[in-house]
Amino acid sequence: MNRVSTTWMSASKILRRALKHMSDFGAVAYDSIAESYDDALRKDGWMRSRLWELYGRAFKEGDHVLDFGCGTGIDSVFLAKKGVHVTAVDVSEGMIAVLRTKIAAGNLNDYVTPVQISAGDLSQFSDHSFDGLISGFAVLNLCEDLAAFAEQVKRIVKPGGKVFLHVLNQSTFWEMLRLRASGRWRAASEARRRSTRVVRIGQYEINHYFFSVEQLCAAFDGAHQIRV
Repeated sequence: MNRVSTTWMSASKILRRALKHMSDFGAVAYDSIAESYDDALRKDGWMRSRLWELYGRAFKEGDHVLDFGCGTGIDSVFLAKKGVHVTAVDVSEGMIAVLRTKIAAGNLNDYVTPVQISAGDLSQFSDHSFDGLISGFAVLNLCEDLAAFAEQVKRIVKPGGKVFLHVLNQSTFWEMLRLRASGRWRAASEARRRSTRVVRIGQYEINHYFFSVEQLCAAFDGAHQIRV
């Protein structure tokens, strides 16, 4: 086995270990909210519209895009209706089931391929098989090992392909305002620097990991056009 093959296999194994919590706890957590997921996200419609603006400009009819952490396929369906072929992957069987219903209802079988993956493992996909990748609404924040994920993306996305990473900030404007208004300056400073946070998904508490724009761009090392 040559050195390059060994490197990719090692990255895949690291990614599976790093995302084990995503597969075990994350899948169960998102299964529990799959039926109500779309309704819960309606309040963030303005954010989704902004993402769709970017996706619409980046991808053209006939492109093949990987939707990593597709959820119920809101973004996948949007792209499919524009003639983009989408492989939609998620660890949650419940989310994938909702997406399958949408595919059937919209007659999108020729455009959307739903795949339930295990522990974020992308090893089943061939080298340079996608024109781009999207990962929206904090899916990447479930990934502890950013470097391993980036290595997998660099393998499966064509050189120069477009990668969109929509992630959580360490803190929100309103959180910082509340902490500073109450005189909790140290807490505000720590919030801006934190690298992890527990977020409740349904009845489950899931670790989320934070990355700066610099960390995200550095992880991909100029291999693709990154939009964070």
